[in-house]
Amino acid sequence: LKEEFSEIAPKCIADDAHVPTVIREVPHIERLARWCHRYVTLSIRELNLSANARKFKILQSQRWVSTELDVARYIKLFPSQMHEGVRKYPTVVRGALKVNGVGVGFDAEARAEIIMAQVKAQEDKLKVLERLTPLLGRQAAELYGRFSCKPSTTFNHQARGNEPSISRVPLEHAGEMQAHLFRTVTATAPDEIRDVQHDANPAGPTERQ
Repeated sequence: LKEEFSEIAPKCIADDAHVPTVIREVPHIERLARWCHRYVTLSIRELNLSANARKFKILQSQRWVSTELDVARYIKLFPSQMHEGVRKYPTVVRGALKVNGVGVGFDAEARAEIIMAQVKAQEDKLKVLERLTPLLGRQAAELYGRFSCKPSTTFNHQARGNEPSISRVPLEHAGEMQAHLFRTVTATAPDEIRDVQHDANPAGPTERQ
């Protein structure tokens, strides 16, 4: 593929392939479609693997909708796959895609939503842990929360892979959940340990009791 399409440089992470491509004219879209067809063919022939063309996603900015360079207009040039009796083509995404766990795209809100979805899953885990506190004991519950659900560890990848303008709100929410669990296991009131960290609190530090 590198020999035939030298201008296309795919990035591979584990079994995922990402293909950053510059589109300036329609022939570039046609050439990308040919790359995808060759990728599918080589995956089957050389690796004995199905590339699942119906699961391909093409990320393109909203600004190109209904223009000559709108990839959706040429979607039938790309490889397709029969699924449950229906021919499926790749999906054109306008907001953001999750690449190696991190939101990538042209829409800041969509990227933040990818982080928030992971934060919500973390919130569910912490709620379960909170309900199990009487069974586990406060010390064990606090240790589980600190070492298995600590936001600075579980969302480290998100913090490093996104600008603060994208990640700040979801990660602050993750910190609030951790503070809530800590108050539960230590029987501490919200006015003693607030959700917002001191250095991020515009009202100033919490007064010592």
